Amino acid sequence: DERLAPQLASLLAYRNICKGHQISELRASNGYTMQALYRLHFNWPLVERRYLNSFISSLVSLGFFDDFGDW
Repeated sequence: DERLAPQLASLLAYRNICKGHQISELRASNGYTMQALYRLHFNWPLVERRYLNSFISSLVSLGFFDDFGDW
């Protein structure tokens, strides 16, 4: 769907970034931010399984995971 291309362009741009490079996990903590938001009474709903399934299915249909081989 050409209408969705702009939203997915940034994801697709980075899909081959790991070839020939070592990937390192960056340790991060969002504890400070979460505490600040909690004090401001800011909250958001948890991500539902249906949304995640839809998102992952969209990536699969675009071939996003093709370069990663069989899991």
